[in-house]
Amino acid sequence: MTNALTTPLLAGALAVAALPAWAQSVTWDLANEYPPNSVHAQSADTFIEALKEVSDGDVVVTAHHGAALGYKSIDQYDAVGDGALDLASSFATPWSGIDPVFILSSIPFLVATPEEERQLYEIA
Repeated sequence: MTNALTTPLLAGALAVAALPAWAQSVTWDLANEYPPNSVHAQSADTFIEALKEVSDGDVVVTAHHGAALGYKSIDQYDAVGDGALDLASSFATPWSGIDPVFILSSIPFLVATPEEERQLYEIA
């Protein structure tokens, strides 16, 4: 039998029990098909540094640029979904065969103003 006090206490106990799992560091590999000096790799590296900073170093991501792990952008979607990759930094347009929404960012002159761009973003 639960009451107004039992449910919050149970939730709190479960949260406290999970604290050791939250405190553990996580190490992930990030696949990127572009060379290390490309803007795509640099943006992935910026993401990695920001993640490291906000996690106080508990999330460590190793970038594998230049398709070093053998995955191109088109393959990364399924590889992450299947658990073969932890993370991927991908150009999404080749994924249009998976879902047409992925081609949206490459359609020229679709919007004319920042407001229209925001509206399209919200719709997508």
